[in-house]
Amino acid sequence: MAGFRLQMTWQTSLLLNKRKNGPPLGFKNLSNTCYLNVVLQFLTYTLPLANFCLRLQHCEKCEFLVQEDKKSDCPFCLLEKRIVRSHNIDSTLDTPGKIIWRLKVFPEF
Repeated sequence: MAGFRLQMTWQTSLLLNKRKNGPPLGFKNLSNTCYLNVVLQFLTYTLPLANFCLRLQHCEKCEFLVQEDKKSDCPFCLLEKRIVRSHNIDSTLDTPGKIIWRLKVFPEF
């Protein structure tokens, strides 16, 4: 990643519609997804990763293709979108449904 500097503070200029004061966005438990929810919360509020994702640096360059050459969301694209949404949505609860659906392509999950 040429030109990327590790940022250890929030870059508020990257937040489109910053969430109002209050607790961080929570995730609804969708049939035993509590451990996944904790990991997503942790990743969402890890400053360097959040700043990277808020810049949309991965999605803009991602070339993840499915069998029929259709653009599809790769797991990191979904994580990046989730982090952006978590920092910009003005709600208290959301669901990680797309991430759960995408993880089901891995047989051991």
